[in-house]
Amino acid sequence: MIATLYIDGHDVFVDYGIFITEGGYNGLLSFPSLKEPDKTDWAERDGIEVDLLNPVLDAKKFSVSFAVKSNGDFNGLMALIFNQAYHTFNFAEVGLIKSLRVVSCSDFKGTNNSLRFFSLEFSDDFPLSAYSYQVPVSTQISQRGYELDSNDFSKYGVAILEGSDAEILKPNAVKPNLTVNVKYVSGQTYSNDGVVFQSKDVKLKCLLLATNISEFWRNYNALLFDLSKSGLRTIYYSGLGYKCHYKSSSVSRFDMKGRIWCEFEISLVFTKLGVQR
Repeated sequence: MIATLYIDGHDVFVDYGIFITEGGYNGLLSFPSLKEPDKTDWAERDGIEVDLLNPVLDAKKFSVSFAVKSNGDFNGLMALIFNQAYHTFNFAEVGLIKSLRVVSCSDFKGTNNSLRFFSLEFSDDFPLSAYSYQVPVSTQISQRGYELDSNDFSKYGVAILEGSDAEILKPNAVKPNLTVNVKYVSGQTYSNDGVVFQSKDVKLKCLLLATNISEFWRNYNALLFDLSKSGLRTIYYSGLGYKCHYKSSSVSRFDMKGRIWCEFEISLVFTKLGVQR
């Protein structure tokens, strides 16, 4: 547990008897969401038009779960993290240093022998701060057939998991035409001018594999950067291209035993129907 988390240079385990529990990094590692862009939804056209000239990432709130030993100094940690807004958090185990705010602390959720458990809610107000793009490099994934702007996801060390194809191929909902429903007349009148379709939210289930933590961050950050840069993205699958933009993400599993293993989900907004490549 030593040298896994430092706050302003303090080793949290050595100085306070407190450590991050299993699964505690999931929120930390999840991508920030995109601030919702301006959009126009034309009644007579498929999908939506989105202003992505200058897309920006939102601040991210997330929780990290902790355990404190029976002789741990919980109050000392609280005094440290609430003496000012921002602190430097060095998550040394996962190779990440961030300036974060602590928003709140949960009540203790029970005990396990000599341990007590709690969580801290953080705000990351500076997504991709000082980030310099590095081209992703990976040899971990052999899967082909899912592409982001003509770059196969395997370039990022990412495999697309079961269930994602069903998300991509699910039918778009129909935009309603003009409908007249008079209170004193049976039934209703519906315009027969034609059928147009709504945009749809699509969730890609992903697995990123990396040989070490440096490779993980190189590829993971490159994926976020490429997803959230200016303009619409195109997802290619099964001979069709789908115009879309990034919306949000969440991590469900992170494991550092052997290779780096990260399972996560990317939410995209498919703004148009798929077109032949």
